[in-house]
Amino acid sequence: MAAAVQHAGAVTLHQSNSTDAVDDGQLKRLAKLFNADAAEQANRQRMEAGLRVCQTLIFDTHAETAASIQATCRALRGMNPTAVVATTSVRLYPGTPLAESLIAAGSVQLPLAA
Repeated sequence: MAAAVQHAGAVTLHQSNSTDAVDDGQLKRLAKLFNADAAEQANRQRMEAGLRVCQTLIFDTHAETAASIQATCRALRGMNPTAVVATTSVRLYPGTPLAESLIAAGSVQLPLAA
């Protein structure tokens, strides 16, 4: 896919679906459909195709730990993307474990927009 994107004229590719973390535990807590190895492989394939890759991260989310932040930073140093955008916010999607746990804790009030 990366080669096709480059052939179409793209020079920069934002990691699809936002990586958000490169730590298996944190990815699971965020209900991501991929693991750290898959994120690293996707980054590598895009870089090898000659694309510039921007990884987007979200720190300080529910259940984030010092260890998960350190693991993500360590992985990113190895991945060596062209750019990293790191935020300290969180996206809440209705029905996800994260949204449900924050609603149950009283941290978020309904309704969440679908």
